[in-house]
Amino acid sequence: MSFEEKKDAELSNEVKSMYDDMHAPDTWKQETLLKMQEEALRVESEKKVQKADDNIKKKKVTPVHLIAATAGLCAAAICLFLILPKGASYVTPMEDGAYYDTVELKDGEIHFVSNRVAISISPNAGNAFDTKEEAEENTAEVLLAKSGGMITFEKTGNQKLPQIAEDSWSYIGEQKIYVTVLKKDEIRYQAVYEKGGETYEVIGEGVTQKEFIDELYDRITE
Repeated sequence: MSFEEKKDAELSNEVKSMYDDMHAPDTWKQETLLKMQEEALRVESEKKVQKADDNIKKKKVTPVHLIAATAGLCAAAICLFLILPKGASYVTPMEDGAYYDTVELKDGEIHFVSNRVAISISPNAGNAFDTKEEAEENTAEVLLAKSGGMITFEKTGNQKLPQIAEDSWSYIGEQKIYVTVLKKDEIRYQAVYEKGGETYEVIGEGVTQKEFIDELYDRITE
C-alpha cells in the first residue's frame, strides 16, 4: 500500500481534508501526517480502554442489583405466604349475618342438612371415659372462635357413619362430608366424615357459618 493509500485508509475525512489543504514541503507533510496518525491511534486506544473499564464496572454492579432485587421479591413472596389467611376459597359471597343452605367453594360444595335435634356420632359424647385407652381414642380438641362460639374437633375411632342419601353429602375436593345444622337460639353446625379408616366429627356452636366452614376445610385439607 502506498503512503497516500495508507493516509486515505487511516485518516478520517476531517483529518484528510486538513492534510490536503496544507501548503508545505512533502517531507514535512509526511512527518506531520505520521504524528497525526499516532495521535489518532492514541485517542482511539484510550477510548477502547475507557469502554472496557465501563463494561467491567457494569458487570460488577449489575449482579449485585439483580441479587438485591431477587432477594426483595423472594422476601415479599415469603411475607405474602405467611400472611395469607387460612380457610376455604369461596364462590358463594359470604355476607356477614347471612345463612346459606348451600355454600359453593372453588374445590367443593357444602350442603347444610337441617336437623331437629342435636345428634353426635361419638359414643362417649358428654360422658366420662371408662378407660385410659378410650379417653385417648376420643379426646376432643376445643377451639374458641372470634365470634365467641366454640368449635370442637374430635376423632371418634372406628365409629361408622349411618346410611346417608347421596344428595345429602357435601364435598371438599374428593372428601365426602355429611354436614348438618340445628337452628335454635345458638345455632349449631356439625360435620362428620371418614378419612384414613378413622371417623371425625366437627361441631360449631355459636359460631358463624364461615368460621365453621373454614375450620372444617382446614381439617379436611391438612
